[in-house]
Amino acid sequence: MLGLPIIGAVADSIKGLIGLADQYIEDKDKKNEFLFKAFEVKAQIDAQLIGLKTIPWVDALVKIMYAVQSLWRPFVGGLMTAFGAYAHYSGIPMEASLHAIFDGAFPAWGISRHIAKSKNGH
Repeated sequence: MLGLPIIGAVADSIKGLIGLADQYIEDKDKKNEFLFKAFEVKAQIDAQLIGLKTIPWVDALVKIMYAVQSLWRPFVGGLMTAFGAYAHYSGIPMEASLHAIFDGAFPAWGISRHIAKSKNGH
């Protein structure tokens, strides 16, 4: 439920209703009836949310974004390092710390990639 905030919010609301039922409804049968209705409503809402459809091109765009996700960090890191080299050799005035960030972006990605692969055993 963590991936779908709406379903998580519904679950939190149901927990709140259960807490209220425990506090204010003294009759066991009425409390059970109330809780059954609350869980029934939650199940209906969950079923509707899971069954939602989107526009096909939105689904395709999300799939493409997931497919190229691993390419963004090295691509942006490479662009940052290239701009850092361009700025350095063109004489573009920049703080030394900013130069270090631009110049080290791509190597930093390579190091983080190596560490991540080492941790995963690849």
